[in-house]
Amino acid sequence: MFEISASDLRWTAEHYDKLISYFFPKGFAIKKDDLSPLDEELLLLFFQLPETQKLIALEYTRQQVDITEKASDRQNIDNLFVPQE
Repeated sequence: MFEISASDLRWTAEHYDKLISYFFPKGFAIKKDDLSPLDEELLLLFFQLPETQKLIALEYTRQQVDITEKASDRQNIDNLFVPQE
């Protein structure tokens, strides 16, 4: 199965001028039971923001995901070159 990173999905959506949800099957949803208390708090706070602030928060989150993925990829590459004992 082919997997795509969140940052690649974002780039693809922007390239084709589509919402990210365009790439998910119809009826795709996250169930409330799947949300942690932290997830719920984040959503609650997000919905309280004015539209402009939502866009800023979304872009910030995208950047954080991208940075985290790059750091993880870098760590995985570095681990390839560590001698195994």
